[in-house]
Amino acid sequence: MSVIINGSAGITFPNNSLQSKAGSIIQVVSTLYTTPSSQSLAANSADTDITGLTVTITPSSVTSRFLIMVRWTGETSAEPHDHLFFIRRNGTKINSQTGTSNRGSGTMAMSIGYAASAGPNNDSTPDNAVFATIDSPATTSAITYTLAIKNTTSATASTLYTNRTVADTDSVNYERTTSEIIVMEIGS
Repeated sequence: MSVIINGSAGITFPNNSLQSKAGSIIQVVSTLYTTPSSQSLAANSADTDITGLTVTITPSSVTSRFLIMVRWTGETSAEPHDHLFFIRRNGTKINSQTGTSNRGSGTMAMSIGYAASAGPNNDSTPDNAVFATIDSPATTSAITYTLAIKNTTSATASTLYTNRTVADTDSVNYERTTSEIIVMEIGS
């Protein structure tokens, strides 16, 4: 039985297990969500998973880190700046600001779409959230990462529209898009 050391791939042990080179990408799992959808968010809503934006990955090592990248496009029926995005690992919020008092906590606020002449336009110009974060879960059990959102306004319920505008009119002035979550396991 021999041990194979490869400067690019890492170390292969006699049982054919591989210890990858630190910093190398071990695996990539992604979900591309192409369906236009909507879901209700109550005023000052609980943390809510966004339909279709979930990835499950099984770590190859307890020391692996995970790069989670998200691209969401759509709109809300209420003020977009009152919504916070974040990642949940197996249902628990990770890497977000710790809320104090009545403040909401998240990883990313929604970027507001603008019409050329009218400023913020919640009817025909998509909003977006694009961000990345690193997680170190210290496990070899399967992990589910999900993009989630919270409506932080205390007075107004809203509807979250993913991959579409609020009006969703069949016209050149109303866009449809896709959203995606990508998870990369990084060797350490």
